[in-house]
Amino acid sequence: MIDPERYVAALRFAALRHHRQTVPDSEYPYLVHVVSVAAETIAALAPGMDTELAVGCALLHDTIEDTATTHGELAERFGVAIADGVLALSKDRAVPKPAQMTDSLRRIRDQPRKNGDPGSRGATARNSYVVREKVRRNR
Repeated sequence: MIDPERYVAALRFAALRHHRQTVPDSEYPYLVHVVSVAAETIAALAPGMDTELAVGCALLHDTIEDTATTHGELAERFGVAIADGVLALSKDRAVPKPAQMTDSLRRIRDQPRKNGDPGSRGATARNSYVVREKVRRNR
């Protein structure tokens, strides 16, 4: 189940951090992308998955990569697990550009699991819209 207060807190944080950004090649506010990722993540959730973690990562997934937000700031506000998931979804600028997507996908895959459950990763919807969009934008 999703805690509405945590959902709204993450959504507001993302809205403030992505203020004035738009979806690439459109006039839509970037928040449209953030909410689309969250919706697809919610739709992809299976029983036993960590809903709070998955949706939190979805709402905040581009804050480290595309804004001045730090891992520490996310950890303080939303917890280490969400901060780690968002970091895994973020491209590492220290890695050469052609290898950034592969590196990010590896870090998503390597996120710790709870009780060995593959559905409880920090980025549970790793094969969904978030990853497809990152691949599309990285081409």
